[in-house]
Amino acid sequence: MIARIFPVLTIGLFFILSCASGQGALTELKKLSETNDLRRGSISFYAHELSTSKTILNYYGNKLLIPASNQKLLTTAAALSILGPDFTFKTYLEYDGHISNKGVLDGNIYIRGEGDPTFGSGRISSSEAWSEVLNKICKILSEAGIKQINGSIIGDASWFEYNSIPDYWIWTDIGNYYGTGAYGVNVNENTYKLLLKPGKAIGDSVEILGTDPVIPNIHFLNSIKTATEGSGDNGYIYGAPFTSLRVVSGTIPKGLNFSIKGSMPDPAYFVASGIKDALVKSKIEVTQPERSIYTFNGRPIAERKVIHTFISSPLKDIIKETNVNSLNLYAESLLKTIGKKLYNEGSTKAGIKALQEFWNSKGIDPSSIVIFDGSGLSTFNWVCSEAFSQALLQMSKEKYYADFYNSLPVSGVSGTLKRVGKGTKLENNMRAKSGSMKRVLCYSGYIRNPETGKEYSFSVMVNNFECTASALIPKLEKILLLLQAGQYN
Repeated sequence: MIARIFPVLTIGLFFILSCASGQGALTELKKLSETNDLRRGSISFYAHELSTSKTILNYYGNKLLIPASNQKLLTTAAALSILGPDFTFKTYLEYDGHISNKGVLDGNIYIRGEGDPTFGSGRISSSEAWSEVLNKICKILSEAGIKQINGSIIGDASWFEYNSIPDYWIWTDIGNYYGTGAYGVNVNENTYKLLLKPGKAIGDSVEILGTDPVIPNIHFLNSIKTATEGSGDNGYIYGAPFTSLRVVSGTIPKGLNFSIKGSMPDPAYFVASGIKDALVKSKIEVTQPERSIYTFNGRPIAERKVIHTFISSPLKDIIKETNVNSLNLYAESLLKTIGKKLYNEGSTKAGIKALQEFWNSKGIDPSSIVIFDGSGLSTFNWVCSEAFSQALLQMSKEKYYADFYNSLPVSGVSGTLKRVGKGTKLENNMRAKSGSMKRVLCYSGYIRNPETGKEYSFSVMVNNFECTASALIPKLEKILLLLQAGQYN
């Protein structure tokens, strides 16, 4: 009996002595910062206790670091407060001119967007897939008695600025699906699949089979090669908005046909082209070429008649998708929308102004938030962990807190936190947004202690680490578990 009890007593005594000697979160942070993994890097940690609003941990919390997708916390929280949880995006099917008794429209058909990032995506409840939207439009126009259109199908994206891409996004990103811009008309999340057939041997050229959906007028310069089986997606698409030429490079694995995802060059034109093709197939003639407009240069909107309005899911649902799945397009659309709401300018610049003024009004030091986009894709964003924790603390006091809290991934359960804290006390007790890019890993959110009921807002940010992210995550989990347990020092 004694032989069996002694190791247990020893372990228990060691745990007590460790706690008593200050083996807490702060000690672990200091130890981690002194390892080779962070010898040239930076780590910052800040935490508040929600019930008292007191700072309980501050380790270089005033350092400006790259936040990556933690930036979405600031954007979604501000959008929720400025627009309200029940705000919806609207997309209008319109026409101008006159419909004759014979069903001839002497005028144009418009699809006019107000920046809905979910339109034609089929991702959430009120968003139908693009194929379903096309079928609905054909049915609506047919029921309106239109048999021929002596005019154009026009994608009207003038609600937002012409420049869809924030300043300082890098060339490697903007041709790929996660680097698409936010337009007045968005569709299918502005993405397509590039369908590829690998070669038979390693190093062979890869054949391009097409795109899904079909993108009008797009062309590819292809230098992508075949790599070993199981090597994964290492292919990149390079190209700018409104340009038809795309350069494809990198590798895909040997074996079955493969696909990588790119960003559409002109979503409003894609919408107009798709509607025209669908109408022609439905025996409705369209006499003029389709086109897109990004600055207003047609007949006044007041002269158009609305045939149908597509309405998005409420903002609280859109924000949940934004944070759980870390959707850059959604965050950029939200940023431009709050700019439009407050300054009648649907631009990144106006959105940033709205975002900064919102957080300044909540007591956040303006110098602690330096931002150039809404999603965190820019490496020119710089934010302090103190600012994140303070913003999260402030949101816990706002009337829309429940909607914001429920929008965050759950540790060990959902989204980008599905594998973080799995099998530990963090599982189901931490809600947070992750942020990651090359040499950047951040987590900001809320932790609850299930035994004491205490809750904390926190932010941990690491830049320029030299190990892999997968090696760093367990070390951060250890620190977060100590915070959860109330062992701060």
